Amino acid sequence: EAMPQEGINQADVVFEIMVEGISRLMAVFHSQDAGEIGPTRSARYSDPPILALLGRPLFGWSGAADGVAKAVYDSDWVVNVNWDSVKKTDYFRKKGRAAPHNLFTSTQTLYAYAKADQPPPLQMFSYLGPGEANTGGSPLAGMSLKVGDTPSSWAWDDAAKHWLRWQYGKRDLTMAGPQADAQNVVILEIRYKGTRMAPTAVVDGQGTAIVMTGGQAYRGTWSRQDQLHPVVLTGADNLPMKLAPGRTWVELTSGATASPLPADAAAALLKG
Repeated sequence: EAMPQEGINQADVVFEIMVEGISRLMAVFHSQDAGEIGPTRSARYSDPPILALLGRPLFGWSGAADGVAKAVYDSDWVVNVNWDSVKKTDYFRKKGRAAPHNLFTSTQTLYAYAKADQPPPLQMFSYLGPGEANTGGSPLAGMSLKVGDTPSSWAWDDAAKHWLRWQYGKRDLTMAGPQADAQNVVILEIRYKGTRMAPTAVVDGQGTAIVMTGGQAYRGTWSRQDQLHPVVLTGADNLPMKLAPGRTWVELTSGATASPLPADAAAALLKG
């Protein structure tokens, strides 16, 4: 019911997180503006530990259960620009969409609430420099995975040099028309604590990681010392797994759910 979404192809990073069995997206904007972002939905327990990766970010959300709202407000590294704490005109209801999937905002509106003492964000990952390449990769036509019960697939578009996304077997089209795409897809196998209806992503510690970039897959591990440190991606050769400059989707899967797509299956997606 939330589809199509808007703004995700202007985001620098998109996290896909499990909520109530299905998935929810957190879109991170830093280098591009988005005139419309939405639908804007509620905060979740997973949000504060993920937001800690970003320094002291502005966080736009629509509302939350009392316990979740308290957890977010108690997180002093978050600058809340949610629907309840800004001018009501900073969010708007989009015609032709049913509530609660009709609440939208924009980067320009929320950036107005930036604080003078907000530091620059941490560099979340390591990136390839000119002429640099990872080692130990394998050619990859595409990948299927699940975050909670939400299935998605990515296929490498060699002409455009990026990954394209499908969800529930359909092209993940934005409201503006283009399909959701990314230069990098980072699959982090994590655990979720709590209940199925109120899970919290555990994004410190370590686990298995798959980095999809440049039509290749690199397998290794992720680690994060604590909430004050970034995620470190290390390949099977003990060298850093670096990303290509560009948009990155981070898939926070509950354990191992990713399976490579055969070349013919990825080609069928691209043709369909």
